[in-house]
This record gives sequence, structure tokens and C-alpha cells, in this order.
Amino acid sequence: MLSLVDLPSEVLSTIIELVLAPSTFPQDAKRCRPAWNAGHRQVICVPDLGGTRPTNSIDLLLTNRRLHAETVHYLSKTDIPQVFKLDIAIIDGHWIWPTWRYVPTHMFSRQVDLLEFNIIPCCTEDERVLQSDWEPDALIFKAIAEVMMITAFQVVAFGIAGTNLCSLKSENHDPDSTFQESCSRQIRMMASRVDMLKQYKTGNQPISYQDIPIREIADLAHLTFDPLYPMDSIQNLQTLDQNLVEAVNQIESRGNSKWKTVLEHIHDFLLYKPEPLILLDNE
Repeated sequence: MLSLVDLPSEVLSTIIELVLAPSTFPQDAKRCRPAWNAGHRQVICVPDLGGTRPTNSIDLLLTNRRLHAETVHYLSKTDIPQVFKLDIAIIDGHWIWPTWRYVPTHMFSRQVDLLEFNIIPCCTEDERVLQSDWEPDALIFKAIAEVMMITAFQVVAFGIAGTNLCSLKSENHDPDSTFQESCSRQIRMMASRVDMLKQYKTGNQPISYQDIPIREIADLAHLTFDPLYPMDSIQNLQTLDQNLVEAVNQIESRGNSKWKTVLEHIHDFLLYKPEPLILLDNE
């Protein structure tokens, strides 16, 4: 029987990429309401971590000579697509839970190939009426748009510094200070995309912890977010599309120096028309 090290180099490279890039979270991690969220009823809850980094699996990969060589070769490549993925769960039409899901090991150029947002509308057991009867309010779109811009800021900072992403809860979302020594460096963002969870098995099957992790909010332990159920997002797809684009445009045009500095360092920040993302039953 073949072992892992007997696999072709192309297969090993794919495995190494999958192991290194996805973000991982401690089992006892909680969410918190960041200071920069004060203007949105404090509905945005981010992982309460010192920093969101790619998984520390590199030590595991460097356990023998073959894996060491393949890993070094993978990390030396300069043609690996620079993709960032962020999930944004909407809980009960109220809470906004952003979670980094995929972060490159490091950037090889000043180009981001794709910044992807996956929006997951869902509800708790007590609010299952929302599965078929949910009308998002304007504040939801403003909160999601702000999360998108914070995310764009982090990606730009990542590209300029070439270091791990800062925590989403960080109070230091000040592009002026972040870019003070790198004002001439720009990041070309080739595309950003917004997907929406169209179907998650069936409406009676809870969403797994893998798809929405970290379900406890610090200082709000009395709130229960388990289980979570998917919501029928088809009827809201067009509304979300129009309102998100409008909300992002408002942020871009309102003249706030914080966002102006971010946008000056991004050649393109585009929101593609959402295409529903279908997650199939693994069974």
C-alpha cells in the first residue's frame, strides 16, 4: 500500500496547500464585539484571537526528507494564486459573524487574485420562522459593507507587510499608520466576489461547526447559537446584491480618510454579482 510520501509531487503539492492555507481555531475560542463596531448596534462578532493566521502545520509537514523537499519547493513557487476567503454568517437577521477561512501562506507579489466573501444567512432554533420569512434591514447591509472594507484593509496590509493578518478584533484599523512607511506600494486586487449560501443539504439539517465555527460570544454566554439552521436565501439574493453594492459605494464616496487610504492602495475593488454557492450533501 502506498504511503503519503509515495504520492506524485503534484498531489503532494495540493495536499500541502490545503494543509498550510486554511485558518484554524482553538476549540475553546469565543467571539467578541470589536471596538470599531460601536456604530452598528455592536452586532458584529469576530473571533477573539490574537491574530488570524494560517495553520501551524508546517512542522508536521517537515517530518521527513521527502515532505521537507516538497514543502520547500511549494513555498518557493511564485505562481500560486493569492486568494483570501472570508465567511460572513448572518444569524437571526441580526448578528454578523465574519470568519477568515482561507489565507495564503505568504504573498509573492503585489497582486491579490481574489478576495472572496461567502455570506451565510442562518437562524437559531427559536427563530426558525426566518427560514422562509426574512426581510433584511438596511443596518445589516451597512454592517456587512464595513466588514468587507475592514477585510480589504487587512488584505492590503498583509500584502504590503508580507506578514500574517492582524486580528479582526484589532482596534488598530488605521491605514494611515499602517501604510506610513510603504506609501508607494500598491496592491492590485484583480477581483472580489460575493457568494451566497443557496442550499445547505435541507432546511431541517443543522449547519456544521466546520462551516460556522466559534458559536459563543464573550460576556453573552446566556445566548444560544447551537444548532444553527440555513435560511432560504434565494428570495433575498437580489436585495442583498443591490444593497451591498450600494453600501460599499457609500463607504467609498463618503470621504473618510481611513477608507480613502485603503482604496488608494488598491487598484480595483469590485463586487461581482453574487452567484449562489451550493454545498452538496457529503453523504
